[in-house]
Amino acid sequence: MDTLFYAGLHDELDRALQWVADNLSFNRHYSANVFETTIRQLGGLLGIYSLLKPTLPKKEKDKMTDEEKRRAHQMDRVLEEAVSLGGRLLKSFPPTVTPRQWSESDCSYAEAAEATTDLIERRRQVSRHGLIPTHLKPQDLATHKGTISLGGGGDSFYEYLAKEWILTGQQDALLRAMLLGFLRRLPDVVSKTSRPPSLPQPDWSKTYGDREGRINYGGQGLVYVADLSERGRTKSARMGHLACFLPGMLMLLARTSLVWQPDEPPKAACHDRSFAPACHKIDGAFLERLADELCKTCVSMYFFTQSGLPPEGVRFSDSDIQRDMSQRNTLLRPETVESLAYMIELQGRPHYFTQDRQAKAATSDASGQKEYIFSTVTEEEESAAVREWGVRYRNWTWKIFLAMIKWAKGAHGFSALADPYAVPPRQTNTMESFVIAETFKYFLIAFSPPSTVRLDKLVFNTEAHPLPVLPDGGKCGRVARHKRRSQQTVSETT
Repeated sequence: MDTLFYAGLHDELDRALQWVADNLSFNRHYSANVFETTIRQLGGLLGIYSLLKPTLPKKEKDKMTDEEKRRAHQMDRVLEEAVSLGGRLLKSFPPTVTPRQWSESDCSYAEAAEATTDLIERRRQVSRHGLIPTHLKPQDLATHKGTISLGGGGDSFYEYLAKEWILTGQQDALLRAMLLGFLRRLPDVVSKTSRPPSLPQPDWSKTYGDREGRINYGGQGLVYVADLSERGRTKSARMGHLACFLPGMLMLLARTSLVWQPDEPPKAACHDRSFAPACHKIDGAFLERLADELCKTCVSMYFFTQSGLPPEGVRFSDSDIQRDMSQRNTLLRPETVESLAYMIELQGRPHYFTQDRQAKAATSDASGQKEYIFSTVTEEEESAAVREWGVRYRNWTWKIFLAMIKWAKGAHGFSALADPYAVPPRQTNTMESFVIAETFKYFLIAFSPPSTVRLDKLVFNTEAHPLPVLPDGGKCGRVARHKRRSQQTVSETT
């Protein structure tokens, strides 16, 4: 529904909301995947609620028009079903040692989420070790399978360390420590081929320059993130498309208070083009450069096939990218487009989170929203970003979009493909919900004016549903408890 909102398809959005109000109910018995249900269904309900609730008139119901009452009822039903689903999912999380209920709101959801994070940190010490295996035993979080991966099975854990920290207004000390632990170990999984790849796609450099769309490898090989054994003794030279969330996340972190900003002097080791583990002080310039190199690799996974769409994963030899025949299908995943959208928005703007930008004034009931949704960007900012970075990220995104339209579009949606290496690729007549929720939403964001979506005011969950950054860290959880203790200490001393 939030994709319909961002696309400006208000009639379709209204029909979807009315369907939720009239028909949606989770009061039934069925088996559900906790992770997918949380990020997709619950995230979708909370996302559209956070976008539309602020637009409702602040009136008593008896003073509302019939249309305003209908809208208010839709929002009430969206929240009602979100609470209903959330209450069911809550039972899957570990109980907190000392459950707390604050008078301002029900903190049970925050407490359950934080209990999980606390447990992982106590048992696996992410702040110290940085990387953990993808498969752990639920009883004690001991290793079940010793593979460390930033792809399938591991991607969302590291993504949520970053996004949960930003969601708290960058104030949660534990999440910050865990993030820094991860970033210190990140170079351990970075590998590189010895030379640029051989791509079957036409080289745009014959017609356009570097800033207009070709991939300029600078005579260097592809940088990628490999799977790693738990003790770091062996690397597997393969990378799944799911790991392509990483460039966008690194670029986002490079703009936060977590690391030094690019205009501050970093340590020399961080400038090593090999991204070797010798760099112990991770700075913004290092993250930005690594994000750009990984983005090239992810885009190369598209240009590597005849169809221009990526397989689920690839392998690497010492010198080139290679097919992984066990992962040659494509589900039209969003991760590369997501990272491209982040790169487009954040490129050339080192003070994105600290710069004072005015919110776009509301112009109509249809388009005017609260400031965490829309903002403006000056012409000087945009011109500087284009001068520094060109428009290659947009052109890569456009080329991916055209390939998807050409090969994946069906009569009633966009189909997964059995083999993107073949032309024409065979459609499987299946479509995951993330194609609309994520892939096409990030296409929309990538081609919207800069700061149409403010990444300093909202966080997209791993299914691209928007959640507003909590003012002052929120009323629940570690940040709130720390502030209460600080205030209590101050009161006692005075």
